[in-house]
Amino acid sequence: MSEQVTTKRLFIGTFLSVEEQDRLDFDFHQILISTWKIKLRRVRAAKLHLTWIFLGDLDINGETRARELLQTIGSTLGACELLYTGFELFPSSRNPRLIALTPDSVSEGCVEVSNRIRKEMTSLCQKKERDRFHPHITVIRFPREARGRFTCPTNFPPENVLPVQHKIDELCLIHSHYDRGQDKYDVLESCTLR
Repeated sequence: MSEQVTTKRLFIGTFLSVEEQDRLDFDFHQILISTWKIKLRRVRAAKLHLTWIFLGDLDINGETRARELLQTIGSTLGACELLYTGFELFPSSRNPRLIALTPDSVSEGCVEVSNRIRKEMTSLCQKKERDRFHPHITVIRFPREARGRFTCPTNFPPENVLPVQHKIDELCLIHSHYDRGQDKYDVLESCTLR
């Protein structure tokens, strides 16, 4: 009889502040639904986060190592900030999978945090990160069957949505239950950036 290995779908992320989450906690995606006539799913405000690296499904040994590395990394890096000033269709306006908040520029501090996380944690990843660091926060998801070219209407985003300020003063090891049919995250470990 073989022993079943339990794994968790893990990533390193930083959540928006509660104030910014509260500010984005309304159905602004309804403008797009009425324009495009498709079903879109807004990401719940409490889940709005920046993903630094996706680790994948790790067993207890991988999780333990991720916790250790997170504390080591966090103790040597300073806080930084991003200012999200626009929305972008990913991966492109033709057959997009999501809409994300994006910044105009990325501070050196955020690049340093990203580089350090990728350098230290890439060995734990099931799938290696190929792309350069492209910070964004997913706010809306398209249905899998959505096809075609999409253009945001002139009344999107609504007033008072942008800009979104993201103070990055904490890194979290996050367990995503999305693959288990649940739509929630658990923070397993966190560290404060100095």
